[in-house]
Amino acid sequence: MIVSTGDCGAVYPPWFGLQTKPRSEKAAAMQLEIRGYRVFLPVYRKATKWSDRVMQLDYPLFPGYLFCGVDFTCPSRVVATPGIVRIVGCGGHPEPIPEHEIEAIRIMLQSGLLIEPHPYLREGERIVITKGPLKGIDGVVIRRKSTLTVVASVELLQRSLSIEFASDTVEVNSNAGKPSLHSNLLREDFGPS
Repeated sequence: MIVSTGDCGAVYPPWFGLQTKPRSEKAAAMQLEIRGYRVFLPVYRKATKWSDRVMQLDYPLFPGYLFCGVDFTCPSRVVATPGIVRIVGCGGHPEPIPEHEIEAIRIMLQSGLLIEPHPYLREGERIVITKGPLKGIDGVVIRRKSTLTVVASVELLQRSLSIEFASDTVEVNSNAGKPSLHSNLLREDFGPS
């Protein structure tokens, strides 16, 4: 079992991706927190235009998904939570999300830079950011309009997010891993039958 440790050395269960019912991410996250689970629902702020005004609203970075620290002594309790559809995995088993992928998302959110969802990419040159608030984050570089964008992916969910950056803050990451086997496998349903 993969475990993560907190700042005080506390041991936490591994992160898993949970698929939610459409537009139920926030309600499902609150229900899981009430049940005592460690929950991570990354959101981004977006201007939404209504007929009479423009509002700044928070939207999930990964629509239809959230992350939850799950100890698999009782996984059916997680799936029974209102708003949760299934635990994401492959090959017939729930598959944990690597801690470094969760940490990369947290760092990107805390950077204060423009962040938004991005289509999942399988191909492209892998980079590592070498300067600034995103130092140490690896991802895939794409060019959009006149700016460069780094795309970080959660491979198991086949979802990505993007953030703009300066081209002088990156270098090619020759040590970056290849896409894992589970990015090519069919995701399995671990919900109740």
